Amino acid sequence: MSPGSQPAVLRWLAAAAAAAGLGCTLWAARAVPAHLVRIDRREADLRSLANVENDARALAPYLAALTAATGGIAETPEAMLRRVAPGAAAPTVAAAAPEPLDDGWRFRRYTFSFADVPVDSLSAFLAACDTARPPWRAAQVRIQALDPGSTRARAALTLEGVDRAEPGAKDGP
Repeated sequence: MSPGSQPAVLRWLAAAAAAAGLGCTLWAARAVPAHLVRIDRREADLRSLANVENDARALAPYLAALTAATGGIAETPEAMLRRVAPGAAAPTVAAAAPEPLDDGWRFRRYTFSFADVPVDSLSAFLAACDTARPPWRAAQVRIQALDPGSTRARAALTLEGVDRAEPGAKDGP
């Protein structure tokens, strides 16, 4: 490279660097407003979460007293079955649409169909339904032994009960 061409090469390099810098500046100028909007939205979300947390802290003693007085949210029959008979095969469960009652209560009906279940699991499940608060009533029970003298059976149970709707819950099955 000749000494006379060095300044021309340096000028081209300086022009390329200036163009790249200008391109980066324009890109940043376009991107910054979107990032600022996202940051503002996140700050507003955090402020609202802080308000919700403060409300929850203020209401905690009242919710604890309400849970102590009412026994909390009632355990569903599916949860009771998993608790009292964890080894039992999962039944087919059909839940009818809840029927609203007074003061936030609702009437629920579940039908459980077992293809092959130990009889002792059925009896433990029915006992748990009876002692639940509020209790679940066995409206219909059909049990058929799989083999003579067997402790396994095919069963269909229809349970009925009332429970309180959770706040904000949909009235689906």
